[in-house]
Amino acid sequence: MLGDLYARAGRKEEAITCFLLIAEHYREREFNLKAIAMYKKIDRLNPRNPDIAEKLAVLYANQGLVVDARAQYLVVADALSRAGEAKQALDVLHKIADLDPHNTDIRLKLAEGYLKEGLRSEAVVTFTEAGSRLFDNGKFEKSLESYSRALELSPHHQGALRGLVSAHVALGTAYEAAEILEHAVEERPDNVELMSILLYAHLE
Repeated sequence: MLGDLYARAGRKEEAITCFLLIAEHYREREFNLKAIAMYKKIDRLNPRNPDIAEKLAVLYANQGLVVDARAQYLVVADALSRAGEAKQALDVLHKIADLDPHNTDIRLKLAEGYLKEGLRSEAVVTFTEAGSRLFDNGKFEKSLESYSRALELSPHHQGALRGLVSAHVALGTAYEAAEILEHAVEERPDNVELMSILLYAHLE
């Protein structure tokens, strides 16, 4: 009641202090829905505050409210990017990607972010994961593009090579995958796994 009275009187800081105390009390006791209600009161008084957004994101995620959690995490990521903290922003995007595995746009954005920051191995893994998600969704051409981006960074990445072959097979162009694999095997003739993938491509 005191917080609401402060808010009506235009005394936002005092209102936020009241609501924050209650929100933390509920959060610590895992009364998630009540905590969310309090943090939303704060958000209305102080919109897009990254600290509040992060707490809301975690609570929404715990409740399985993926869309709401994603929206709050994006607020956090945007604030970190504006502050020049790119690596921390990428960590938040990774949380969004894990939270919403079907959102390939976020995963591709994350991969590009890793690449921009010089984190090549993370970019390769994320491009490969995006390719797999896109393939599962029947988006074979985009899947092929994502696997190809991974292979530009790491030409012998076996997960990306296997994905590349699968995408080409789905598109009816397995012969193109075989040509790529032949070059890879020439460079690493003792790699049995690469030989296996090449054999699969030729069989298809």
